[in-house]
Amino acid sequence: MTTNNFPPYLVDWVQSYLSDRSVWITDGAVSEPSFIPIQVGIPQGSPLSPFLFNVYSSPLCHNHQRLGVELMVSYVNDYCLLAISVSWQRNATTLTAAGNQLQLEANQRGMNFDLSKTELFHFPCGKHLPTSDLPRVQFGEHHILNNLEQRWVAVFFDRTLRASLHIEKRAAKAVTTLYKLAPLLKKLKPEMASCLIKATVIPALTFGLEIYTRNYINNREVVPINMCLKAAAKIITGGWQKAELRAICMQAGLHAPYPLIKKCAISGAARLLDRPPTHPLHSLLPWNRPKAYNLKAGTHNYARPWMANQGYVSHLQID
Repeated sequence: MTTNNFPPYLVDWVQSYLSDRSVWITDGAVSEPSFIPIQVGIPQGSPLSPFLFNVYSSPLCHNHQRLGVELMVSYVNDYCLLAISVSWQRNATTLTAAGNQLQLEANQRGMNFDLSKTELFHFPCGKHLPTSDLPRVQFGEHHILNNLEQRWVAVFFDRTLRASLHIEKRAAKAVTTLYKLAPLLKKLKPEMASCLIKATVIPALTFGLEIYTRNYINNREVVPINMCLKAAAKIITGGWQKAELRAICMQAGLHAPYPLIKKCAISGAARLLDRPPTHPLHSLLPWNRPKAYNLKAGTHNYARPWMANQGYVSHLQID
């Protein structure tokens, strides 16, 4: 923390918190006779744990250019390396060298990667869809094969980069949440039930959806959203399952599917307003992609995928 220029008072506070700690263990029936000193570790579930890990591992993320990759990001203990070149083979070679160098630097700092959780994902390029037998990445004796599906920070990708896989996964989580809450929702007034669904079910359903709003989401892909919203609206209103979706959503105080998708797109863009032009997501701002927001009346000609002109793109996720 001192190396990363944290204020001295904050360094002292963390040091005090982690020093001279002890634990007293009990299961309700039997207890330890006294507190036992513990010398290492952070309390399980403490929000301080990922924070301190990020501080400790931050040197691994400095200057990704030394690894020869286009982008390197970290989410707690997951690292993402992104390579872009003229072929998937060259990307695999780049990621192999970068991954092994990153592993070496991690080992020097007392950290180890779980190679069984490491995943490789080659993005499609134009009409060329990746297959499972594409060039692999090698960590020592471990070979990382190309996955046809990928999950990164609860966002799901498949080799077509269409929204269907992500929507199916998110809708399944949202429906599970909905039916767990159903006994409570049926006891609430409709307006309160609607508020509770907007606070719990809708975020589970729409998380990460703004990533896919750059393309037009077709009627087939939106079916899981339709089913989830109809089930939620039916619980709120007690309406018939065969009622027209937009009408029952309006009665329940919920967005219909396509307005909900557009709301996600605009909300996602709003979070990027303070990003500089050099930010990787700057091109997603609404004034840089008006077709994605259907600003011209009567058109569904959404903007092309974000990587349409990028060449061959490959992603390596290291845990």
